[in-house]
Amino acid sequence: MSPFRRWPTAGTGGGRPIRRLHAEKRGLRCLGIAESFAPRARTSTLAGVVMRRDGAVDGAVMGASTVSGSDATDSIASMHARLGRSDVSLTMVSGLVISMYNTVDVARLARLTGAPAIAVTWRESAGLEGAIRRHFAKPAAKLAECAALPRREAVRLRTGHTVLIARAGCPLDGARAALDAFTTHGAVPEPIRVARALARAVARR
Repeated sequence: MSPFRRWPTAGTGGGRPIRRLHAEKRGLRCLGIAESFAPRARTSTLAGVVMRRDGAVDGAVMGASTVSGSDATDSIASMHARLGRSDVSLTMVSGLVISMYNTVDVARLARLTGAPAIAVTWRESAGLEGAIRRHFAKPAAKLAECAALPRREAVRLRTGHTVLIARAGCPLDGARAALDAFTTHGAVPEPIRVARALARAVARR
């Protein structure tokens, strides 16, 4: 059986076949992405951490996205490309809307990287439309971006906590198994937790 599968290609931009996610494999590796930015900053610091299933970190990469911009997906894909790691099975992003309304298109991210993508969130986005209307002088384009975001699904982890995810390139059962593989306690997967710490440390500089 081919290790690749062509998943639906909704959205814009090119892409390549997306590798199947084998969450049961001992050699499973995840690229965790998280950000940190100051209230008046123009850019947000992005950090990426490659973590093995056993918790070992064996790669890291830095990037940036524009606060209130529309480049988050491309920035994360660029980080993935700069790593040059064909063994990364999954990209896991902290948030679906980051850097003050910079949206992450998980379907396009999966196509650009060739690996399944999961955006993990921890609460509902109540009031997002109103916040965008207040933040942007011309909110129409940003409202359209947010309206195109995929429906999030609730996933109960083996730790007993529930997260909300948007996924592309993998079935729900596979996403749940991958989250369980990388979440040792609480509700934050370890690749994201470590990436957050790295992003904050770099941003403080």
